[in-house]
Amino acid sequence: AQELGLNEKAVEAAVNLIDEGNTIPFIARYRKEATGSMDDQVLRKLGERLDYLRGLEKRRDEVKRSIEEQGALTEELAQKLGRDPEVLKATIDKWNADCAAGADSEFGRDPAKMAPIDTAPYYAVSITPTLVGTTGGAKRDTAGRVLDWNDEPIPGLYEAGELGSYFANLYQNGTFLSEAMLSGRAAAQTAFGGVSEIKEVAVAAGGVAWEGAADGVYTATVDGLHDKIEVSLTVEGGNLTAIDITGGRDTMFITDEQLAEYTGAIIAAQDPNVDIVAGATVDCQAIGTAIGQAFAK
Repeated sequence: AQELGLNEKAVEAAVNLIDEGNTIPFIARYRKEATGSMDDQVLRKLGERLDYLRGLEKRRDEVKRSIEEQGALTEELAQKLGRDPEVLKATIDKWNADCAAGADSEFGRDPAKMAPIDTAPYYAVSITPTLVGTTGGAKRDTAGRVLDWNDEPIPGLYEAGELGSYFANLYQNGTFLSEAMLSGRAAAQTAFGGVSEIKEVAVAAGGVAWEGAADGVYTATVDGLHDKIEVSLTVEGGNLTAIDITGGRDTMFITDEQLAEYTGAIIAAQDPNVDIVAGATVDCQAIGTAIGQAFAK
């Protein structure tokens, strides 16, 4: 009433008439004695303001209820998680405050990826980091010597393998095997002042598995990474002309592009001893095994 400069009793009467379902034109025309002769324009403004204030009050109640639910659910959730309810609530409150401020004060998360935890119900899952290997450790040089903060060797301290790995940014693959051997040898040579003796080994010349094989298709079933795979090999004019996976392809970890690259290299070189594809070691080895078995029958 004060906001619109109207009589309090007249406003109360008009509100009651509106709540009873009477239309603005009806009230303006037939209930002038109750409203103090409010016209359509005043009544409409009063109705709009009434809707706004009631909506605001409803929203306040919802927010209050949400806060109450948050407190109750947070406590219940904390108990199920075996955590201190007060600590969990403080953590959530701090996170929500950071969201409102648009800055992660603890970890510097991108504000665009932050969202407040303020809408019940709440759920929690246990997340446990699992690794097949670690590539941490102290920094080392190519001689296997562990370095201090100034990149100076620490006397008498050496390192090899995954500790201080050169491949810390890669998934564990074949590079770790060669690194373990080479870095171990380098560390040992540095520590004991020796140098590995290199001996030349003569390899007897020998033909490929399909040498002398008649033209045709040869098959072998071998163990792949996850299941059996069948490999079919085509020989024409004494040469290996095609390598096809005719069974178990869907269980292999190698992509179509990698498979084509690997089998294409074997056919181009007419030699199975080509470089395997990083990340698909087992599948490549399985194909090599199949080649040997197919022509040994």
